[in-house]
Amino acid sequence: MNQTVLTVIVAVLFSIAVLWGGAVGLISYRNWHDTHSRVEMKREAEKQHCFVDYTQQDAVERCVQLHDVQYVTEINIAIATRVAIAAAPTLVVALIVALTWRTLFGRPKAARSPRRPAAQRRPT
Repeated sequence: MNQTVLTVIVAVLFSIAVLWGGAVGLISYRNWHDTHSRVEMKREAEKQHCFVDYTQQDAVERCVQLHDVQYVTEINIAIATRVAIAAAPTLVVALIVALTWRTLFGRPKAARSPRRPAAQRRPT
């Protein structure tokens, strides 16, 4: 395969991957308010149950803290999922390019000094 043809294929695949990332990012941005408000409403409803279910103040505080931790975890998972979906095609294209380039054109040989026979090596 000609190096120019491979470069064009890589450019096309990378362009598609970048367009995918941009489209997914835009969709995620536009839908973020709905996702965040849904998680926020769930958090507030569960925090209200803390005041109903527990009578001691320290138990109520622990329950509220638990729901705060769940809220932060859900938000972080939502963000990480969106980033992974947006970035996955670009990473796959980069992996395919690296493997194809290595297979077709070989790895560059590392410059290293020739090995000396065991009798000529310095003792360690």
